[in-house]
Amino acid sequence: MPNEILASLISTGGTIIVAILAAAISYGVGRGMKTHEWRLGIVREKVSLRHRLYTEFLAEADRLVLQGLEAKTAQASAFHTLTARLSEVELIGSDSVVEAARGVCGSALASHAAADAEPKDAFYDIKRNFVSAVRREISEIEGPS
Repeated sequence: MPNEILASLISTGGTIIVAILAAAISYGVGRGMKTHEWRLGIVREKVSLRHRLYTEFLAEADRLVLQGLEAKTAQASAFHTLTARLSEVELIGSDSVVEAARGVCGSALASHAAADAEPKDAFYDIKRNFVSAVRREISEIEGPS
């Protein structure tokens, strides 16, 4: 009889230990997956925010440059949206993106100050530099593929 009780206790103890180990492994794996999903969500959010901001910034710069072809704007308030977007870029962008954004903004402002209404290829080169800097930044945020 005592051998049967001892065998039963050993069997039950083994089952309990296996159950505890399985629970610990399940918890560790589940937590790791949730942490990974959380990090991916943050990356997605950062990329989405940058995409929206940089697109709006470039659209406003393009609008002002095109407006400069038709008529020069003497009112500083016409540039409020562009400078507001530039401020946002300065807050979240990398140094190379901020530098390129300042070039785009300066070029858009200069298109209204210049006496001639001819579009300058320089704006498109500056814009290309900005887009390249943005792509590099987003690639760094997304990490290795």
